[in-house]
Amino acid sequence: MVQFQHSILIFHGSSSLESQKTINKFIESIKSQSKLSFSVCYLKESSPTLSDALTNALNEGKTEITCFPLFLLPGSHVLKDIPKIVEDFKHEHPECNIKLLPCLAEKASFVDYTIKVLENNK
Repeated sequence: MVQFQHSILIFHGSSSLESQKTINKFIESIKSQSKLSFSVCYLKESSPTLSDALTNALNEGKTEITCFPLFLLPGSHVLKDIPKIVEDFKHEHPECNIKLLPCLAEKASFVDYTIKVLENNK
């Protein structure tokens, strides 16, 4: 079986119109600057949920999925909620290979980005 790569960006979610506008702008920027296969999901306040996004990806034939929690710190969502949803999905769909990335503060590239922002905004 041919495997197809896909990424899911995981946001917390918010009912704030400003937050939704910012997420939409962020998504459009990624789409315009890359050819990545990706989708987004939310843990609260919005849809689709992570479970829905995983199911949608699988239904589209995506079997290599990377989940990226766009959370700054490893709180309960990153440490418990997201891994549980991913593990439950993997158990139900062993044909999927799902990789769960760490939160932003644990990524060296985010540390580098933060330093550059601070250096350029003196």
